Amino acid sequence: MREDDGRKLDHRTLEELRFRAVRWVVEEGARPGDVAERLGLRRSTVYGWLAAYREGGAGALRARPVPGRPPKLMWEQMHEVLVRLAGQGPREQGLDGELWTRTALCELLLRDLGVQVAPVTLTRLLDRAGLTAARPLGTTGLPPELARWRTERLPALRENAQAAGGTLYFMAHARGNAPGRERLTMLSAAPGKGATRFLLLGGDVAAPDVVGFCARLLLDARGPAVVVLDDRPPHRTGDLAALAAGTGGALRLAFLPRVTPW
Repeated sequence: MREDDGRKLDHRTLEELRFRAVRWVVEEGARPGDVAERLGLRRSTVYGWLAAYREGGAGALRARPVPGRPPKLMWEQMHEVLVRLAGQGPREQGLDGELWTRTALCELLLRDLGVQVAPVTLTRLLDRAGLTAARPLGTTGLPPELARWRTERLPALRENAQAAGGTLYFMAHARGNAPGRERLTMLSAAPGKGATRFLLLGGDVAAPDVVGFCARLLLDARGPAVVVLDDRPPHRTGDLAALAAGTGGALRLAFLPRVTPW
């Protein structure tokens, strides 16, 4: 008669033994020690199964997938997905939201490729391809014009955004550098706290892309959005000013000096 903990058995056989042992004890009133002896298992194994059943029900007795190293996301796979997403937000892909976050894109990669990617790994892959998201303005290494703007204008913008129950975003765009592939561009908006939101585009950014991005940002934002942009086309245009004017203060624009860190 075998007496072990059952770990050498295959997962399906072990699942059947779990259910059989629990049934004999719970439904037929057998003693756990007798069940262990009958199955050739250690008593501790049967008692462990009973404890799992009492805590988690029948689901706790079922075989679980064998853990292993998850499949690795290859850049070629991801680039194909990114090209398909050009001009589309999560909503067009059956997910929540108008603009992508790292978490939402990781969810899509898991759904479509079966590959689980951590947000920090996704950021590293995008950065490597030149698709670097916007970041809030730092405090060191700024040109004099930007340092002065940061000291004189930024505190008031933050206070206004907070007073209105809104969020201050820094918006930027970055061109991809993947050689021999369809060029992608990332438009993104980074808050001081919270998730950076972005949209992927095919080719260079044009004025309608910036307007469309800001319109999507308004739908995702909680409260008004104060957006800080570079002071030149395609960011500063009449169409974008018209969009902001028509939102009743929900979209507010602020422009950086011509010398920018991006």
